Amino acid sequence: MDYADQTLPVASINLGSKTVTLGQASHYGVKEQKKFYAFNILAELDEEGEYFIDRNTGMLFFYPTGPIETLDVFVSLLEKPMVSLRKASHITFSCLTFEYTRGTAVQMIDTHHTLIRNANFRGIGNVAVIFGEGWKDVVGGIGSSIFDRSFTDTMWNRRGGTHNKIVGCEITQCGMGGVILGGGDRGTVPLSSFHLFFFLSFFLSFFFFSPSSYLLPP
Repeated sequence: MDYADQTLPVASINLGSKTVTLGQASHYGVKEQKKFYAFNILAELDEEGEYFIDRNTGMLFFYPTGPIETLDVFVSLLEKPMVSLRKASHITFSCLTFEYTRGTAVQMIDTHHTLIRNANFRGIGNVAVIFGEGWKDVVGGIGSSIFDRSFTDTMWNRRGGTHNKIVGCEITQCGMGGVILGGGDRGTVPLSSFHLFFFLSFFLSFFFFSPSSYLLPP
């Protein structure tokens, strides 16, 4: 069973030895007889919806799903969160649409009694909402490494806050999942009181499996 996969950068390709060197280590390991595929390859651009980005020239090659004149095409360069809160409280976001970003839509660090209600999240490159810090003490510094540190640094306080809620939201087409929670404090284990109630449709642009919400230790 293919439980999960991971997107890894390619550092180099040796045509002579037919070997590929990855740009970073895999969380799951690389084994023989396991499935893999490559993307962002110009020669493989042969189906509707596929694209190739030439990083050297900044050129985008896109195979549209229909006549380009009738399509809405969006390209985002934003990698930081669309909304970031730190040490805030009693704030409500209601009936808003967050869409088309390479990063995370909303990140809240050390927030209390916040509410996201009846909002739509779509076309998000990372996760829709994250409560707490990422790998570094930088807003938006998330990435897969957040999970590595959560299980190796057992006393890491991500400062996710308390009494935060997501209610009646629709989350769709997110690259790495829906919501990441990390409230409370591992040392004192207080009550965090998070409430989630949202609707999920197709998401996960880059991963075969990824949970709709991550319930990390405080």
